[in-house]
Amino acid sequence: MNIYLFGLLRPSSSQWHFTSSLHITMTELLPWYFAYTINTTFITKPVAFENFMPVDIGDYAIFKQEFSEKYGNINRESWMIEHATLQGNGWIGLAHPQGDKEINQEFVAYEIKGDYAQMKDAYVKIMQDYPEAKGYYNLYLTDPMLTPMEENRTWILLEVE
Repeated sequence: MNIYLFGLLRPSSSQWHFTSSLHITMTELLPWYFAYTINTTFITKPVAFENFMPVDIGDYAIFKQEFSEKYGNINRESWMIEHATLQGNGWIGLAHPQGDKEINQEFVAYEIKGDYAQMKDAYVKIMQDYPEAKGYYNLYLTDPMLTPMEENRTWILLEVE
C-alpha cells in the first residue's frame, strides 16, 4: 500500500522548512520509523563526537551565545540540529537564512521522548535496523532548558538511499 506522509514542523516559523512529503511504500520503513524531509539552511559550528554524543556539552551554550550575539535572540521555534558521528568531528546548527550549511534531503526518522540518555540505546537499535545508513542527524524539537526532561523530544534522522 502506497501512502504520502505530509506534515509541517513549527508552521508559524518562516525559518524552518521541514516537511514530511516523502512518497514511500509502507513495507519500506520498519515499525516505529517515519519519513521526513529537511529543506533549510543552518548556521553551524564544528564539534567533536564520541559514540554519537558530543564530547563537550559546553559547546552548545557557547554556540547559542555566539549565535545570539551575531544574529539576535534565538528564535525558540528554531531548535538545534546535530550532524552526529560515531567518532570525530561533526557539527551543530540552528536554522537561519544566512546559514553556511544547506540541507535538502529526505531521511528515515526515529523519535525519542524523554531523557537524552536513551539516545545511546536508540543508536544501537537504529544501526541494527538500518545498517546501510550513511549519516545521522539529531533534530532537537524541544529546548532542554525550558522543557521537563520527560517531555523532551528528539528525532534521529538517518541518511538512507
